[in-house]
Amino acid sequence: MDWILAHSEDPDIDEPYTEAAGYVLGAGSNDKNNESEPGSENSLSQSTEPDVIPENAPGIEDEEGKVELTRCLELSYKRLFFLFHLFLFSFSFFFFFFFLLFLLFSSFFSFFFFFFFFLLFLLFSSFFFFFFFLLFLFFFFFSSFFFLLFLFLLSFLFLLSFLFFFFFFFFFFLFFFLFSFFLLSFSFFFSSFFFLSFLFLLFSFSSFFLFSSFFFFFLLSFSFFFFLFLFSSFFFFFLLSFSFFFFLFFFFFLFFLFLSFFFFFFFFLFLFLFLFSFFFSSLSLSLFFLFSFSHSLFSCGKLLQTDDDLNLHASRTKHVNYEKTMEKIKEMTPEEKKEQMERLQSLLKQKRIEREEKERKDHIQKEKKRRADGKDIALLKQMMQEKEMLKLAEQRKKDRLEDKLARQRVLENIKRDRLEKEEANRRAKGLSPSDESVALNSNATTAQQPAATRTVSASPKDNTECKLMLRLSNGINLKATFSSKETLAAVRVYVMVNCKQVGDAPLSFSTAYPKRKYTEEDMQLPLNELGLVPTAVLNITVG
Repeated sequence: MDWILAHSEDPDIDEPYTEAAGYVLGAGSNDKNNESEPGSENSLSQSTEPDVIPENAPGIEDEEGKVELTRCLELSYKRLFFLFHLFLFSFSFFFFFFFLLFLLFSSFFSFFFFFFFFLLFLLFSSFFFFFFFLLFLFFFFFSSFFFLLFLFLLSFLFLLSFLFFFFFFFFFFLFFFLFSFFLLSFSFFFSSFFFLSFLFLLFSFSSFFLFSSFFFFFLLSFSFFFFLFLFSSFFFFFLLSFSFFFFLFFFFFLFFLFLSFFFFFFFFLFLFLFLFSFFFSSLSLSLFFLFSFSHSLFSCGKLLQTDDDLNLHASRTKHVNYEKTMEKIKEMTPEEKKEQMERLQSLLKQKRIEREEKERKDHIQKEKKRRADGKDIALLKQMMQEKEMLKLAEQRKKDRLEDKLARQRVLENIKRDRLEKEEANRRAKGLSPSDESVALNSNATTAQQPAATRTVSASPKDNTECKLMLRLSNGINLKATFSSKETLAAVRVYVMVNCKQVGDAPLSFSTAYPKRKYTEEDMQLPLNELGLVPTAVLNITVG
């Protein structure tokens, strides 16, 4: 709402934005129940609607109309980014303290374990062994101190410190192993004295029986070696048990040492995760507040909140000079909002009237164009029909003329045949001169016939072309032009080549006027001798 009111002051505001603003303010609705005067309660209730633009709002499909929706989506993404890092910070902080408590608990348990064994050895061991245990405990704490020191250095020098740590404890373990081996060797050495004293005791008993004069000397030697035997055996078993317990405690020492290293590793790991999440949470929080409160001041004096508003304003006004400022956009008073809303509603009404007028004019132009196109199409169809009718009329006229000429030719042939028959009959009967005069009179009468008939009967001799209409019995009609010297066999070959339905079937030719059927002997005669010049109609029977 505030964004729309702030941008409505722009003098070159576009129509899509005004239409979208009309839907937000409630002015873009066509419902008469929603229309109200500016400043009424209905107008105020419409102005407090959430600034959500419906899908059918005019202008929302334009590229510039989508900028506001994109800005809202980017702001939502920034908020989600901040919440994600806040969740990561809380998660790592929880696990950091959890492993810290677990580390303290394990350290307490390890020290409790050692002090528990310390009390056991204090109760069930001799003073000599207790002295060695204290010595061992001293070495343990001393080595633990150095171990913690090296572990602290390991956090800065990973690979080198790890190698140094490994070799240090390897030699440390080797030293204690050699030391215990030395103690065992020493105990075996005293055990050899035990066997020697035993042998010497046997020798003294034997010498007592052999040399009674030396009884006192052998008694002393027996006592000395017997005491040496007891001492060496006691020291042997004592060193053996001490070595066993020493190895046992050294094993527990290594076990808890590596356990401490394991917990220290997770301690530093979650400390790193805690610092990492804290850093990104602080960064996202600072970016969130930076994006929320940074503004841009254009050379025209307009304050804009986001970069999307900046780009939108620059694309519409072509302003390029701006600078960053932390000054916040002043909120409009209710009176200013009301005045701005009235001005925006009047602008929306004007834009809507202009759009309706433009749509009406476009509709009229489209209707005129459609009618003009319809007239052109109808005129073109009429011209094509007239041309087709002219072609049909010319073809019919030509067919009539050909039929008329064919009919005249047939009549002339009939008259000529009749005269030839009469002449032949007269010669056969041998008529008298008086009869001949009568015949001459009849010939003169015949000569007085119209000149057009004589020219028609003589015309075939002068024609060099023959136009034939070929009518087949299967309903196919062919038109062809031949030379008057070509034979009827050439016409048969033409029919067999150009009519695929005929194939190799036998063909028989005949004419209706005069009625005549052509034989195989006629196939070798030229067309002018057969009376088919200049035009004729041949009926062809297939099969």
